[in-house]
Amino acid sequence: MKLKNFITIVSFIALGLVSILPPIIQGYWYPNLSDDTANHLSVILRLVNGTLPSFEFRYLGYAIIGYPMYWISQLFNIEMTTLFLWLHCLIPLIAGAVLYFVFSQLVNWITGLLMLIIPVFVSGASVYYMYY
Repeated sequence: MKLKNFITIVSFIALGLVSILPPIIQGYWYPNLSDDTANHLSVILRLVNGTLPSFEFRYLGYAIIGYPMYWISQLFNIEMTTLFLWLHCLIPLIAGAVLYFVFSQLVNWITGLLMLIIPVFVSGASVYYMYY
């Protein structure tokens, strides 16, 4: 195995553990400074249950993520809160993977690795994970 491939695989595994281990260890939502995450989930749940007063443009972003989450939760018999927790923890890693593949093709694989790190460690969630 080339050193480049080994470093890339180890980087993905390490950042995957950074993203996944805190909710496994803590067993609940990471401590946050506001109720923003809980409010997002509340709006998504009210949207898919049809209890929002009206469907306005400000809820379009919630609909874009809410309905696919609802369909996935129904398909795999997973609670929406659990699915939201895992997606919330995995999104920085997924964004980093996309940036890795784009920048490794545009520039080189070292730049791709640097871009992989940015979404995982720049997001507030990861900072709180490390703190707690």
